[in-house]
Amino acid sequence: MKTLLAILLAGVSLVALQEQDHRDAKAPLPTMGESGAVTYESLAQAIIALRATEKELVRGMLTHYAGMAARYLELAAGAQGTQREQYLQSAAVQIDNIAHEGNRQVRAIRARLLEAGHRHKTGPGSPEDYIFINGTEKQVLIVLANKINKLTADTPEQEIRAALRNFLPIFEKYMAAEQVAALPAAEKTDR
Repeated sequence: MKTLLAILLAGVSLVALQEQDHRDAKAPLPTMGESGAVTYESLAQAIIALRATEKELVRGMLTHYAGMAARYLELAAGAQGTQREQYLQSAAVQIDNIAHEGNRQVRAIRARLLEAGHRHKTGPGSPEDYIFINGTEKQVLIVLANKINKLTADTPEQEIRAALRNFLPIFEKYMAAEQVAALPAAEKTDR
């Protein structure tokens, strides 16, 4: 009798377990939907933050290059001989760095990022990727850098100062245009 009771108890327990498994099978299976969406949202926020950080880094580099170019042009205006030529060449290099949104080391890094699929924007006259300086603006800056690079030790101080007066408003205009482009539509109409 004890054996029969043990078998009966084991059978009832087995049926109860199977019934529980059967009820669990009717319950909706857990999905990745909600947790996947939360994780993806977190990833999206990180990517957006990284892109904003990259944009501010590039803005800082371009501003630094512009400051260096202006300083070299000021120094060139007050210098003479080969020193003047060296300052002019250094100013031209800095303006070229602005045109290409980075010096050679930065350009190599950006080329790797492009290869990996990291893109910014392209536009009319800008078949290549850019953050601030589009293709048309790039060409203006390259022409200016080449003109400054061709100035010599005999270039009058007034001509060097004129190059400085030309350069700064161009740079400021290009950077301001980018800031306006980034504003919401309502704020653009206020300008």
